[in-house]
Amino acid sequence: MTSESQNQEPAGSSTLALLRPIVLASLWRFRGLLALGVVVGVAGGVFAGLVTPNQFKSMGKLFVRPGVRESMAVDTMLSGGVLTSRSGGSREAVQNVLQALSDPDYYKAVVAKIGVDTVLAPYDPAKDGGDSSWHKSLFHSFQSWWFAGSSSVKTVPAAVSYDGIAALALQRIMLMVPEAGASVVSFHYVSHSPELAKAVVDGALDVAIKWHQQTFEKLSSQQKLEAELLNAEGEFASAEAALRKFRREKGVDEYASEHARLVAYIADLAKAIDKLDIEAQTCGAKLASQKTRLDALPKRHATAGSQQWVDNPEHVALAASRNKLRDDLLAVDRGEGGAEEKRVRRLKFEDQIKDLESRLGQVPAKIQTPPIEEPNPAYDDAEKAFAELFVELSGKTTERAETAAKRAASRTQLDDLEAIAPKLRELEEAQRQKRALVDGLASTVGNLRAVQRLEQLNVSSVGVLHQGTLDGIKIAPRRGLLVAVGAALGLAAALALVVALALFDRRVRHREDLLRLGLVDEGVLVSGGGGSGMPWMLPSSLAEIRDDIARFWSALPYERRQTLGLRIGFVPCGEGASAGRAAAALALGLAAHAGEKVCYVSALEGPTWLGQRLGLDHQCGWSEVMRGEFQLADAVVATLVSGLHYLPAGKIGPVVPHPMAGPAFAALLDRLVQMYRFVIVELPDIGLRPEGRSVLGVIDGAQLVVCRMLGSKASVREAIAAVQNSGARLLGGVLQPPAITVAPLRDGE
Repeated sequence: MTSESQNQEPAGSSTLALLRPIVLASLWRFRGLLALGVVVGVAGGVFAGLVTPNQFKSMGKLFVRPGVRESMAVDTMLSGGVLTSRSGGSREAVQNVLQALSDPDYYKAVVAKIGVDTVLAPYDPAKDGGDSSWHKSLFHSFQSWWFAGSSSVKTVPAAVSYDGIAALALQRIMLMVPEAGASVVSFHYVSHSPELAKAVVDGALDVAIKWHQQTFEKLSSQQKLEAELLNAEGEFASAEAALRKFRREKGVDEYASEHARLVAYIADLAKAIDKLDIEAQTCGAKLASQKTRLDALPKRHATAGSQQWVDNPEHVALAASRNKLRDDLLAVDRGEGGAEEKRVRRLKFEDQIKDLESRLGQVPAKIQTPPIEEPNPAYDDAEKAFAELFVELSGKTTERAETAAKRAASRTQLDDLEAIAPKLRELEEAQRQKRALVDGLASTVGNLRAVQRLEQLNVSSVGVLHQGTLDGIKIAPRRGLLVAVGAALGLAAALALVVALALFDRRVRHREDLLRLGLVDEGVLVSGGGGSGMPWMLPSSLAEIRDDIARFWSALPYERRQTLGLRIGFVPCGEGASAGRAAAALALGLAAHAGEKVCYVSALEGPTWLGQRLGLDHQCGWSEVMRGEFQLADAVVATLVSGLHYLPAGKIGPVVPHPMAGPAFAALLDRLVQMYRFVIVELPDIGLRPEGRSVLGVIDGAQLVVCRMLGSKASVREAIAAVQNSGARLLGGVLQPPAITVAPLRDGE
């Protein structure tokens, strides 16, 4: 086996391994649909068996005795000239008889003999057998009611008689089959009554004998018709030559197809022009919008992270002066001099100290360094996009002009073609009439020639070998087979529908769905016991997630010897996803079982899941730290779990842009990774809160959180694309069950 085939086999087996559990789970999920499909199929089979009348078959045979000329055929002479049922002349004799009996008038003669009521007799289910049991009576009653409105012809068109309908039905149902190697023609007829089938076959055999005799007794003379045929063929040749010459001069082979082609081509060009107009308008609008955006963007902007907060030298100098005055104030009491002198000196120092403290309140303690500017990549991209749109708009304009010129030329061709249409139709009509006349005369001459040939075989004769059989065993319908086929078809249709529903389901229902979307197997964790992996919700005892910490640890880009910590973000995807619970489970597991120092950061304003459990939602958060109202050490709260610290969002308020989207939040995370081994960040849904995308660019790894049966695959794809575009590492995903219920956290856990 080649290396290429070895590489291809695991890919195919992996795809099959992903699809197998999805299909099996869908079969169990839609088991009611499968049962319904079988029931509907069985019902359809039962209904088809009920509404299909019983059918009985009758067969009769007509013996053909070859004539003298038929006996002189080549194969007959080679066989010794013996007239047997296997002689070569029997083949030609049987063909002659079948040709004579193929005349539609023959079937009308059969209907006239046996009667219209015999062929069009209504179906009477009560006559099928002599069983008088209750279920048989019920079956016959249903069929009598079903066929009551369709068993007889209620309305007949004026141009068609009952005899014509019966003849057509007889011609369609009755079969005349020559038997191989014998001068015998078998007549087969199927009817809902064995007596009616036998009556039709017997009547057809009797009429066949008389019809054969009448056919061979016909006399005809075709010389006059042959002369008319030659004259008509000459006129047809002249009309066809004139038509061919006109088409060659005008360059038109087929008017209808050429006219349809030009009309369709002009319509396509008109649609193309409309499409180009719309695309040009759209492109123009985009060009104007891009121009507005280009004018609004600066050519240069400040580099991210270039601004820093440093101590204000003025504030430091004033604080040093105040401290020195305080030391001098304390030295007054220890120095020499009288009480009045010391009091005056103390008042002087106290006034100076108050003045310095007043100035300290007006001077900020920290100042921000000026930013470093660099070329704005957004402006360069916008300028490039503007140039591309301008080129595209010019191309659309040129293409529209070329298309309009093509449409004008095509309209000129169409006008020229329509101008010669009357003359062309006149020549075509003359040619068609001449052709119809030739065909009619040729058919008449051919029939007369066949009759004349049959006249020469007048010595041949036919006779009834045996009358129609009376067989009371029905040949159809096979109701058991219909029920079985209906059940199989219903099950197949239900299976096809289930597979289609499974493959085109837009919701995430299994861990294999996440694997098919591109997540690695090691990083997909399932909560609630719905599959392999750790239960990513807080259980009654934290010991339940101890064994799965190592499995998640293998997906982390972590090195214990590194000095900085690791920033991990939990991104909810779609409806029902709880990133707070999943992030809390990881934070508790790393702190309680891995012995790591962990800080849980909530990016959501208001009550959070972990904050409510710990009673810390009223605390200040990182938003107050960024505004300078609190220090970071005051905002970070130690929890009951050893090594686990909690930093809420605090009161953010209606701030635009969101503080989380700015560089200050990234700087805050940089400060935290210097203090903790792991910084677990609970992010908002990036589909609803765009500021979450900014945080993805500053974290080390991202873990997606999806709710089973509520989360959509589109939201997962959007989150994966956002993580990949941000440059963060996609660790995996957490698949949560819907409506998660969480046990209370006990003391010491």
